[in-house]
Order: sequence, then structure tokens, then C-alpha cells
Amino acid sequence: GIMTAERYIDILYENLEESLLKLDLETNFIFQQDNDPKHKAKKTIAFFKSNKIK
Repeated sequence: GIMTAERYIDILYENLEESLLKLDLETNFIFQQDNDPKHKAKKTIAFFKSNKIK
């Protein structure tokens, strides 16, 4: 199916912290995205802001 902003956020919520721990990037990292609409969605931006992710 089509990846929505909601599903993208769910994937990040479920996997990002564990991935950062495995990569030893707990606090010092930049999460890089392209200009895909789900990456620029207001919900996605709010998720990153509320989780203090740059």
C-alpha cells in the first residue's frame, strides 16, 4: 500500500530509538530525509519537534 505520514510516524515511533541505540547514536545525530510529502507533513514535523529530533 501507500505509505502515509501516519504510518511513517508509527514506524519511527516503533523503531527509531532502538536503531539509534544499536548504532550508538543516542544523542548526537541528524536524521536526514528527502522532500517526500510524508517527510514534510505537519504531523511528521510535529513528531520530530516533540521528540527533539533534528
